[in-house]
Amino acid sequence: MTAFFAAVAELSVIVFLLSSMSEIGLGLRLQQVLQPLRNTRLVTLSLLANFVIAPLLSLGIARLLRLDEPFAQGLLLLGLAAGAPFMPKIAGIAKGDVAFSVGLLVMLMVGTIVYLPVALPLLVEGSQVNPWKIVRLLALLILLPLIFGMIVKARAPSFAVRLAVVLARVSGVTLLASVVLIVTLHFQGLMSVFGTGAIYAGLLFSFLCALSG
Repeated sequence: MTAFFAAVAELSVIVFLLSSMSEIGLGLRLQQVLQPLRNTRLVTLSLLANFVIAPLLSLGIARLLRLDEPFAQGLLLLGLAAGAPFMPKIAGIAKGDVAFSVGLLVMLMVGTIVYLPVALPLLVEGSQVNPWKIVRLLALLILLPLIFGMIVKARAPSFAVRLAVVLARVSGVTLLASVVLIVTLHFQGLMSVFGTGAIYAGLLFSFLCALSG
């Protein structure tokens, strides 16, 4: 039974990514995405926050709280892997600049593909990263749905509006299902983490990253 719910959770995550990125693409034109990226100062500070400050924060917090090696490495991965796929969705909910968040997401994805395979082996001895697996997953689950949505927006604007409403509901339901299933499946593991400092490290990391942003 556990295997069944794990498969449902994985499917929910995939459907969420496909539907949410397609929905975002349906509301944007290429020019809207490219326009904010011409702000050199904003782009530079964003890259600095993601590829310099975030990794340094993960290393500093791990040492400060004296995390066990597995937790320290997990936090480091969070610091090195920039470009959360749900970033544009959160920007939309917060009434932020969705167009910039999409452009920044694409930049961070490309940067992570280059940055992670180089930085991680230097910081974690014996670790290896296959950049082609990262490229394949990001292309299939993020870039292609986004491009699909933008093409539909350009070719059939009225249909894009109706389709976006449907996909918004699908992404909302699958996001909720993903969170509930993942927490339920890993509840005992989550409980065992309390007392290790990992929970506090994650919260502190998230707060300081948001503050740097």
